[in-house]
Amino acid sequence: NDGDGWIDSSDPDCQGSPFNELNATSASECNDGVDNDSDGNTDAADTDCIDGSDTLEAGDCGDGIDNDGDGWIDLADPTCTFLGDASEGGFDGGQCNDNIDNDADGNLDSADTGCVDAFDTVEGVGPGDLYVSEFMANPDAVSDSVGEWFEVHNPTSASINMNGFVLSDNGGTHTVTLPVSVPAGGYRVFARDGTTGNGLGSGIVDYVYGSDLSLSNSGDSIQIEDGGGVVISTLVYVSGDIGIGASTVVDGDLFPPTSTSSPTAAVALDSANWCVSTVAIPGGAGDAGSPDTINEGCP
Repeated sequence: NDGDGWIDSSDPDCQGSPFNELNATSASECNDGVDNDSDGNTDAADTDCIDGSDTLEAGDCGDGIDNDGDGWIDLADPTCTFLGDASEGGFDGGQCNDNIDNDADGNLDSADTGCVDAFDTVEGVGPGDLYVSEFMANPDAVSDSVGEWFEVHNPTSASINMNGFVLSDNGGTHTVTLPVSVPAGGYRVFARDGTTGNGLGSGIVDYVYGSDLSLSNSGDSIQIEDGGGVVISTLVYVSGDIGIGASTVVDGDLFPPTSTSSPTAAVALDSANWCVSTVAIPGGAGDAGSPDTINEGCP
């Protein structure tokens, strides 16, 4: 009688007084005239609706349950494209949805902090999970041999231990031999010299790579690889990207709190998003920069 697809006792409107289908009661998702799960079917025409009192029109991909036991729920599961999908599909994604501990860290898929989401193709640290967010190639207050340094940023939601990672420039390589944990959303400073004569002041340097790397003033690169040879990121700069006595920074306005999240490696490593520091390093020897903290915004 009311055209909602439910007849007589199967119509929720017949459950209250007066007992007729025209009774105005609080509508459930299966009796509200709305295609709640966007599958093209509404209320009685939707196979996910058991009856008119069913409060959920969605299928497995919209019920808030991990139906296939892969650790990913509803639209976070790679198989689910919309709420009305009937099945979450099981282990059918990349390394973060295959039920295998690909990086042998004791955690797999959704339980592995290396998985950003179920669509992440690398269970551990992958390309773009670390990048250089600031570097000093041409210090002025101290010599290059003690004053060069760079800052590594972690844009992911989990800390990353760089022990065993390989750092390289155009002229040399260095393997990190100590635990250096870069916190989620945080920074760590790698320097050529760890003494107070490095122009940075005390307590700034997290790791010393020594003379293995030397950042050229005419242009160079800084590459980060994991212990297995996977390139995580590569920064390439030319002479015009650096200043004298000032670090080169990725635009601080691209990072929280100005932005809602850190920039991707592709954005951060684009020199169009760099500028030269203008603010002196607190406690330093006089050069400009912002090691181990948020960069200043670029003009």
